[in-house]
Formats: sequence, C-alpha cells, structure tokens
Amino acid sequence: MSPSTMFPWHVPGLAVRRRLPAAAAGALGMAGYSVVAVSVALTPHDVPVDVLLTLAAAGLTGWWTTVPGALWIGVLGWFFYSGFVTHADGQLGVVGVSDALMAGALLVVAVGAAAVRPLLLRRRARAAQAALSSRGGRRRPVVT
Repeated sequence: MSPSTMFPWHVPGLAVRRRLPAAAAGALGMAGYSVVAVSVALTPHDVPVDVLLTLAAAGLTGWWTTVPGALWIGVLGWFFYSGFVTHADGQLGVVGVSDALMAGALLVVAVGAAAVRPLLLRRRARAAQAALSSRGGRRRPVVT
C-alpha cells in the first residue's frame, strides 16, 4: 500500500514529519517542563515570565505529539506549574481559581498545538501537490 493511499495528504517528494505517540508524550513533556523548572529555579521569581515559559513549553511539546498525548502534556504542565511556579519549593498545592485557569490554559495550548499541526501540514501538502501538478507532474531531482 502506498503512502498516498494511506494518508490522503501525502505528496510524493514531500517529507512527512511524524508525531510522537501519546505514550511518549509523558517523556517529552517531562523533558520540556524540566527545562522550565530549572530556569524558574535559577532565575529571580517573576511569575508572569514563569507562566509564559510554562505555556510555551506546553505549546512546543504539544506540537510534536497527538491530541491524546497533548492532554497528558497539559496535565503534566499543571503539576510543574503548581510545584515550581506557584510553590517554589516543589510541593503541589491548589491556590484557588488561578490554578483552574492555568490548568485550562495549559490544556488549551497543548491540545491546540497538537490539533493545528496536522491542519497546517495538510495545507502545505495541498500547496505542494498543486505546484507539482502545475509543472505537469514532473518533479525536480532531490539533491541529497
């Protein structure tokens, strides 16, 4: 079975970037949030910057996984936020409504990145397919 029949957005000659399965999302999220935790611990405690770093880590790690994996990344992000941003000593705790808002924001950012990525790749593949068909189906040689 050719890739073009398995994946309708596959274009011959266009590199397909695979995503990590949901099972690997925990390791990816742990690595991304560990970088954030170290930066939060080593810099002066500035909560808005720490929140932005945590949200950026959620978006970047969510980009490389599937939607179910991004759900796990969002939940894991709240653990890091609660342990290293809200409570600088690494203890988890619920402060109030701000924790619920942050948990929701982390989930939205991670899942949003995971959901948008395939749409952008399909759009790019369609543009490449249109360019390929406008050249009469002839592909340029790929230099490696």
